[in-house]
Amino acid sequence: MEVAPDIVLLKLIIRETMDGRTKLKIDQLEAQLLKILRKVQIPEENLKVEKMAGIQEKIRRKQTDLMSSKSYLLKVTNLDKLDDLQYELDKIAGLSMGLAGFENSKLEEFKDELYIKAMKNAKHKATVLLGALNQQPGNILYVNEGYLNVPIYRTASPQLLLKAEAGFSDNNVAMQEMDIKFEVRVRFEILTIMDSQSH
Repeated sequence: MEVAPDIVLLKLIIRETMDGRTKLKIDQLEAQLLKILRKVQIPEENLKVEKMAGIQEKIRRKQTDLMSSKSYLLKVTNLDKLDDLQYELDKIAGLSMGLAGFENSKLEEFKDELYIKAMKNAKHKATVLLGALNQQPGNILYVNEGYLNVPIYRTASPQLLLKAEAGFSDNNVAMQEMDIKFEVRVRFEILTIMDSQSH
């Protein structure tokens, strides 16, 4: 089953940087980020911290300072906000943004639909195969729910920046579909079909 994604996952990385002689710290940059999320009406709970790191950077001869970075995963559930979000995030010094992947908000509904189709398909195949031997499937003895595969599409370049002028909401990446595959294993009781002429 192929479905169109309606959620975009963005990877955001903020790095402490120098603004002249002043260091812009992580907490200052993070405050700017949260302010932007409120401005474009994206819930703050959609922003999750992935990791933090500290990097020794040479500032002057024989001087070093710990320049920290912090990465996030941002879930955008309203794709119409992407252009405004990109425009605002471009204003934050030391921030980079890339496309992390896609999701679909109705995944659980699609899973249920696939469960039903898989069970019906298993019964049909068993009926056809056993029919050749004058047998038929009976009660279900065993069911293995199997394997749900939901690949998340990623851009060819993980460093791709989403530019407002590129019209992200209309580009080909947003049109890619997710391929959902589900396998189910069913074991049926085997019944012999009685020949009516034998009675």
